Amino acid sequence: MATELGLTLGSVVNSQRIINQIMEVKEKGDDPDMIDPFDEMLEEMKRREGEKARKEGHQKGLQEGIQEGIQKGIQEGIQEGIQGTINTCKKFRINQEEALKNLIEEFALSEDKAKEYMNLYW
Repeated sequence: MATELGLTLGSVVNSQRIINQIMEVKEKGDDPDMIDPFDEMLEEMKRREGEKARKEGHQKGLQEGIQEGIQKGIQEGIQEGIQGTINTCKKFRINQEEALKNLIEEFALSEDKAKEYMNLYW
């Protein structure tokens, strides 16, 4: 019974090494202790699950990093656009009130946020 169980479990985890060990024990005619093959099978299962978890973690981290990079790039681009708009308004002598309205419209900013940018870049 233990031999069949060991062979079944070896097949489930797709480990030819475990199956071979079980068969060696069976061929010797010894009363199979099964501790070593089962321990090895459990280690093989842990190793495979660990590898799977590592790959999944790597993929998740990669996706999160990409998303974070995209968001940071968007924010930096918006900030540069706001600064450029304010500089253009200054260059063409557009008053601060009109520049503020322009920021609110062009960048969909709240009045408070637009004022923060005006104070920062004017």
